[in-house]
Amino acid sequence: MKDYQKREIMVKIAITGGIGTGKSSLCRFFEDWGFPVISADKEAHKALMIESPLYPSLLKLFNKKPSDRLNPKEIAKDIFSNLNLKKKFESIVHPYIFESILKEEKKIKNHSHIFYEIPLLFETNLMDYFNWIILVTCSKNLQKERVISKMHLSSEEAQMRIDAQNPQETKIESSDIVIENNGSLNDLKQKAEDILEKLALTKKDSSC
Repeated sequence: MKDYQKREIMVKIAITGGIGTGKSSLCRFFEDWGFPVISADKEAHKALMIESPLYPSLLKLFNKKPSDRLNPKEIAKDIFSNLNLKKKFESIVHPYIFESILKEEKKIKNHSHIFYEIPLLFETNLMDYFNWIILVTCSKNLQKERVISKMHLSSEEAQMRIDAQNPQETKIESSDIVIENNGSLNDLKQKAEDILEKLALTKKDSSC
């Protein structure tokens, strides 16, 4: 475990991994057990809403009129097929997401541990912000199947989104805990309980 205890009151636990590996499912267990969970994806979705301060910049980036609305599915299709556009989009959105995470963090009281769902933890170089890094992995075939099924994408579109993230093999050495999620939800739940044991936590500790 990284030695941040002297300068941080709360222990910050990042859950990361490629698209379709099961990060959200893992986080739901911790949330159900009473631990606070902050989702970078949820904050990213807020960035695309009309009341977002980023909205004018994003309209301009995608050549939209002020009266137009941003469609998340159309945006995803555009940025995953255009690397230059993707980089510009991320340069606008990623700082906003991190600031939003900090704001959500400040709202959390009376908890010693916070879980964060951060899909692009390594891609955005945020590793040092967290005390623990949990990497969720699965087989490549299963990952692709899950992405196709969950997001209703073609095989080519699913592979394009998987390839847009760093390979999971490159993230293992920099992670404190690696979870292989190739089984059932019950299997994953057991692994979530194992994580609590590894962190010396119990479900009763959720509000400590």
